[in-house]
Amino acid sequence: MRIDKHIIILLALCVLSLCAYADTRHYEQGEKIYLNANQGEMKWSKDGAHLFLYIWGSKGNDWVTLTNESGNIFVGDMPVGDWDKFIVVRKNNTTTTSGWDSNIWNRTCNLPFVNNPDINCINEFWIGVEDCDGSTNWATYAPSITKIGAFASVETEENIKVCPNALGGSLSLHPKLKADKSDYDYNNVKCHGWYVSTDKSTWVSVDGYAGNTRDGEKNQDASYVLPNSLSSGAIYFYLHSSKKAGRRLIKITADAQDCDLDCTITSFEIALSAVNANDTTYALDGMVAFGEPNGDLIITCDGQSTTIPASQAKSPQTFSIPNLRAITSGSKRMTVKAYFKGDEGKCSAQQSFDVPNATQGVVRTEKSVAIGDSIVIRPDGADFKHEHEWYIMDESGQWILLSTKGELTTTPRDEVRTDMYMYREFNPTPTNPGNMMDNGSYEVTDADYGTVGSTSTISDYNFWGKFKNASSQVDYYASNSGANNGFAVVQSANNFAPTYAKVTARDGSYFALFDAASGTEMAGKKAWYTNTAKSKNLKLQKGTTYLFSFWAVNINNYGEMDNAANLQFQINGQNLGKPLDLSSPEFRNNRWHQCSATYYAKADADNVTISVVNLNSNKLYTGNDFALDDIQFRAVSNNAKVVKAQQVFVVQTYNPCTEGRIFRKWDNVLFVNNGDSIYATYQWYKNGNILLGETLQRLYTGSTPMEGTTDLYHCVATRMDGTDEQFCAHTFNDFPESRKAAAVEDITLDGIAVWPTKIASGESVTVSKTSSGAVQATLLTLTGQTISTTILKENTNTIIMPAAAGLYLLRLQGANTQRTVKINVL
Repeated sequence: MRIDKHIIILLALCVLSLCAYADTRHYEQGEKIYLNANQGEMKWSKDGAHLFLYIWGSKGNDWVTLTNESGNIFVGDMPVGDWDKFIVVRKNNTTTTSGWDSNIWNRTCNLPFVNNPDINCINEFWIGVEDCDGSTNWATYAPSITKIGAFASVETEENIKVCPNALGGSLSLHPKLKADKSDYDYNNVKCHGWYVSTDKSTWVSVDGYAGNTRDGEKNQDASYVLPNSLSSGAIYFYLHSSKKAGRRLIKITADAQDCDLDCTITSFEIALSAVNANDTTYALDGMVAFGEPNGDLIITCDGQSTTIPASQAKSPQTFSIPNLRAITSGSKRMTVKAYFKGDEGKCSAQQSFDVPNATQGVVRTEKSVAIGDSIVIRPDGADFKHEHEWYIMDESGQWILLSTKGELTTTPRDEVRTDMYMYREFNPTPTNPGNMMDNGSYEVTDADYGTVGSTSTISDYNFWGKFKNASSQVDYYASNSGANNGFAVVQSANNFAPTYAKVTARDGSYFALFDAASGTEMAGKKAWYTNTAKSKNLKLQKGTTYLFSFWAVNINNYGEMDNAANLQFQINGQNLGKPLDLSSPEFRNNRWHQCSATYYAKADADNVTISVVNLNSNKLYTGNDFALDDIQFRAVSNNAKVVKAQQVFVVQTYNPCTEGRIFRKWDNVLFVNNGDSIYATYQWYKNGNILLGETLQRLYTGSTPMEGTTDLYHCVATRMDGTDEQFCAHTFNDFPESRKAAAVEDITLDGIAVWPTKIASGESVTVSKTSSGAVQATLLTLTGQTISTTILKENTNTIIMPAAAGLYLLRLQGANTQRTVKINVL
């Protein structure tokens, strides 16, 4: 179609008259505008047409020349300023200059700019076949950038240092996460695109999506294969977003620390044995993990050391320093150091610990046995199947070895004395000092390997399979859509998925690769575990120290470190050692590192489960994948003879009855001296038979004298702590006489004694008062009726009881006493 020149003039006038009503849009320096030329039935870019925008605003008008970007997308540089409206102009294939000339083929109606900085692509402007028939359907757009203009002000560079071995491999481009670990939201930033540059001047699209889709970049991270070398020392990746807050600039350099694991000690664990009973020494056991030995490995502590030649050192390396001196009092802090000879500055590690006490853990138990008797003693938790010994202390204080095995029966003594016995039980030599669980190296070739219940190694993750060679596992994700929360045994992480780093087995051919969480929560799940049912040698011996170790690597590329796995060793559900945080700087080199922990078995166990658990609770899709290899669990206790249990028994031989506690008074009263208030209740006996109802501190026989009789009397008293004490039996005459009348004060603490409390009708009760101060004695019936009131005089008082049988109450009230005595009149 041709456009009449008069229409153009009228259009220009119309433009001027409508400016005041335009929706103004401000454009900054360097900002571009994009136009989709695939419009209506007439493709505006066909026939070699040239496209222009005529724009106007409050400060005038201007022309924007549009050039082909790619396909049907045209692009032009917007002048700085506020612009209200535009017209799309299509000229013939011979015209390259802007302006209202006769070479115009088509043009749109007056179309308004949309005042939204997120919109910079005119997606639909023509829906019909006639002139001035169109719309203004704008769309977001990710531009192709050759030079970042002022409108795309660069954020502070995020520097990521990679190891040289990462060059030539795939790098996952992922914007840095926020401080709260929430993911970068592509939807929230509207349009975006990744670009790469070596000089921050000329930029090239990473994935080619920019400018080709109406809804902008795909909502996902990009992947980029790094060059084999960085000629300028760095490579830059820019994430463009229509929102400035969504833009990122990442600088990659190949100068990360810890890239070379030669000699670097990655793990150093120690454990102490029990103190040796014979010479009060202990052994220091442990394990050192490292990259490559750089000289002899030396471990030194308290002036002693052990050396593993470089030719024999293999990570993880176990060691033991025997015969270190324990302390006998106070406390002492000691440091143990591991280093490679000749390079102590870089290749060293140290641990501090409290030196064990030679007497710590000794249990002292007191036993009593009557003269002429013996007692069987058995130590707490003793296991007589283990080597053990009994000792007795002689008169000079030396321990003498006894030949008794098992329980010990003490020797009967004919006198009151104290004997000291000691039991010592020794640690058994570990029956399997090597690795106690199967297939920690993942080298087993079972066809069914990895499925639950088929082999020694099991997992809470889905098992995808074991790939027999690298070529069989190429891009597993691409051919298994939806794969998540699983693991596979592989030879190469990069072959398994191109976005993973170039990680191969630490030792051998295979290792386990874990997809930690693809949208589903996997925190706390066991990535790997085994138990005694699967690993027959996995049993614990009491008193033995065990070392658990596994090697781990972050298989994600350098852009995905904010959501890394956090691995924890567990035994029977108990956390041991420190978690291994795969987001820490040393894991940015995609190299294997070792995690280790010690475990001291306090009891034998034949049902054991050990596991590696991922503690990461973040549900993000990327960054938390990892790999495991060379998992070990081994006993490392010193083979020397050391004590694991020690108990001392103090055996006191005693007279079975107590003398000097019972006294006689007058001719019919016996009483127990309780002046020190250690007894709570009493029970009297006559000729070995219990006297029912006689449960008071004194025994009164009424009018029948006991003096001169052959009857034997004794008493069993219960102490305040609930234990019983038996007083020796004698005739009345054989008990010592009390200190006349004043001895009665031994009966009670308040200096008042009342006896008897069980009498015949018409008899009287004696009340002895040796304390100072006035005391009133009131005789009452059980219903509270007062029978008599008496002010007690010093020494002996007599209160006549009523003739009627029954229970009566004698209330004693004074400054030092407030109590009531029950009187039974028969």
